[in-house]
Amino acid sequence: MFLFRKLEEDPLTIHRKDLHENKFVYSVQVAKGAYYRVVPSNMKEINFMLLLQKHAEYEVPAHGDGLLVTARVLPLPTKKNGTRKTPQNTRGNL
Repeated sequence: MFLFRKLEEDPLTIHRKDLHENKFVYSVQVAKGAYYRVVPSNMKEINFMLLLQKHAEYEVPAHGDGLLVTARVLPLPTKKNGTRKTPQNTRGNL
């Protein structure tokens, strides 16, 4: 899931503040922690994003495309030594 992702530390994010009635303003804030910038490209990724809570598990970046998802919620497979797994060829030699 999210094959193209970029790790960002303490990125700038946009937050909406409602003033009164139909008035609101946007402010730029620093989100503390590690985030992955992702661009959902299929329904599986879009459905995953719909399950997340805004400003808790993902943020809207202040500049650029995509969304910022906290590193702790992305299902990234790891090996025993802590590095990421790479997909293996399960069909044998081709």
